[in-house]
Parts: sequence; structure tokens; C-alpha cells
Amino acid sequence: MTNCSTLYKSKKVQAYLEKSFKENACGLIKEKRGLPLFCWRDFKKGFKKGFMETCKMRKKKMTLNIKRNNNKTKKSKKLIKK
Repeated sequence: MTNCSTLYKSKKVQAYLEKSFKENACGLIKEKRGLPLFCWRDFKKGFKKGFMETCKMRKKKMTLNIKRNNNKTKKSKKLIKK
């Protein structure tokens, strides 16, 4: 498994970040006739926070599933040997 921060820094995620900001910025420009100050910085911080939370939750679920699967196989092996 790779680290969440390395996943965030990958080209694919950064391209998605820029694409989603452009879509969001178009809506803001039409609505407010311009971008607010520090719009990019705030959007980037929020995106990173959300990305890290979901990444950590996914990793936690994956490790729990692996532990549960290993426990099931150990029990089944013991039953088979008896």
C-alpha cells in the first residue's frame, strides 16, 4: 500500500484537483463576477483535507478486512487439520 501523501502528490490527483477547481471557478465567476481572494488556496486546502480523510478511512477498512480474512483462514485451517 502506498502512503496517502504520495497518492495526493501524484500527477493524476493533481490533474483532477485543477480540473475540479476550474469547474468550480467557472461557477463562481458567473455568480459573483470574479474570484474571491485566496480562492485557490482555500479550495486546495479543503480538497487535501477531504482527500486525506477518505484515503485514511479506505486504508483502515482495507487493513481491517485483511485481518478478518486472515483470522478466518487460520480458524478454517485448524478445523481442517483436526
